[in-house]
Amino acid sequence: MLTDKNLPRKNGLELLGELRAAERGGRRPIGVVMVTGYPSRDSAAQALADDADGYLIKPFRSLSHAVDQVQRVLDADLVARRAGTALARRVAAVLRGADDDLTGVAVSILGVDEAVAVLAVAGAVVGDRESIAGASVVVATRVEDLVIASRDRAGVACVLVDAGATFADIVELIGAGGGAINDGQLIVGVQA
Repeated sequence: MLTDKNLPRKNGLELLGELRAAERGGRRPIGVVMVTGYPSRDSAAQALADDADGYLIKPFRSLSHAVDQVQRVLDADLVARRAGTALARRVAAVLRGADDDLTGVAVSILGVDEAVAVLAVAGAVVGDRESIAGASVVVATRVEDLVIASRDRAGVACVLVDAGATFADIVELIGAGGGAINDGQLIVGVQA
């Protein structure tokens, strides 16, 4: 589905939230690309939090870019994407202090040394850059590392720990998958 952020009776973000709630209730997943002529960090963050599968800014850079975004969503395994997003959110929640059991979840850590002990206590199997190939989740401080990790291994869940993620970072993460965002200490989960 392509939906504009600004619609006559409700906005596209509300529509996206309702659609994702229906999916959690058993409806089959539907790929959604959010389109807007009024981009903002807040709307991109909300689209990421509500699992948008793409975020296009009008006017489009090019028609081929817009078509590529839509084709990527059509080609995606949405069930696997939603499962990866849920796993990324669990890992992000543990990093924020939530009590969760991550026993057996393989996590690669890139530049977030303080995350190692926290995730190990929760039962995760924690490794470094060399263990990305076998990891279910990658935790990093730079969006570039997550994009590289997601290209190297389709289906890896990613968590960005970064207090300064920009609008462009968030849009890039949406392009790589879906996820969650927490302000304060910004923690973004994305499944590629």
